[in-house]
Amino acid sequence: MDARRPGQGESWLRRILWQARNPWQADVPLGFVLDADGEVVGYHFVIVQPLWLDGRTVPVPFALDLFVAPEWRGLGHGLALIRAIFQVAGSGPVFTTSANEVSEALWTRLGAERLPRGEASLVRFRPSLRLAVAGLERLGLRLPRAIPPARSRPSIPLSADVGAGWVAEPLVAPYAAAAELWARIRSSFPLATDRSSEFLTWRYAADSPGGVLIGVRRPGGPLRGWYAYRLTERGEGTRVCLFSVLDVMGPPDDREALAAVGRDVDRRVRALKADVLEVRGMRREFRRALQQALRMHERRLPANPFLGRLGSSAPAAEDWHLVAGDGDEGFA
Repeated sequence: MDARRPGQGESWLRRILWQARNPWQADVPLGFVLDADGEVVGYHFVIVQPLWLDGRTVPVPFALDLFVAPEWRGLGHGLALIRAIFQVAGSGPVFTTSANEVSEALWTRLGAERLPRGEASLVRFRPSLRLAVAGLERLGLRLPRAIPPARSRPSIPLSADVGAGWVAEPLVAPYAAAAELWARIRSSFPLATDRSSEFLTWRYAADSPGGVLIGVRRPGGPLRGWYAYRLTERGEGTRVCLFSVLDVMGPPDDREALAAVGRDVDRRVRALKADVLEVRGMRREFRRALQQALRMHERRLPANPFLGRLGSSAPAAEDWHLVAGDGDEGFA
């Protein structure tokens, strides 16, 4: 990994300590490597998450970070690594959230399908010189001098009035209120990650690729919705700040709560001066609410599709609401 991208291997090793505490991983390996006479020339990782499927919780593998060295490609090794993940899943569901055009074709060959709207992100850009230069670098233009990132970002209040009689506040482990909200409404979700207190505490631990949970409510009232976000830097020479909405939860028909979530996301993006706001995946009502509240546009980005093999007895996938495996760039 470090030979492919400096620092990525070290970052992964830090994440392994978190992933090894996964309550659902059990005897499932953390991944597989392609061994060429003692040299690792490819790898594919797997993370197990609890899936709320047809009224019960089922541990399901999510595949991430597929890589085969260039000189070993075209020989079927990528397909072999993906098959190893499918063997872990057996006859049950299996998903990936870090496919590209090449691996997507391999997943399709093994019976996986795109989840509806899972191939597109919702994005919003904040026009800036830094973002323009980073875009030119992404296209291959090498500039003599990169623009340094804005490392000092203003702090923002953890709790705040977000208008229309709503407040937003941080949620902390063990996330009892967030899990309680999920338990009350999960019958409305035929295909979703089971967002229990145990899952949230592990998924958003300090050493995880997860982020910060924020809840919205009316003053003195019960929790009506919550979301999780992460702030990271992307880019090679010129770094840009990415504000990623990792998860959103609330009754799908509670437009007031979803609007409050959108207003707080907008407030934090502006206060933190993020260059890019991105939302991946999630249920259609949540996508629609955020798209309207935040003036976001649909766009397919690299390593983006949500793919899955559900099985013959699984419900229709139109209302899926999964938490990403956070592969590839999610671990960088």
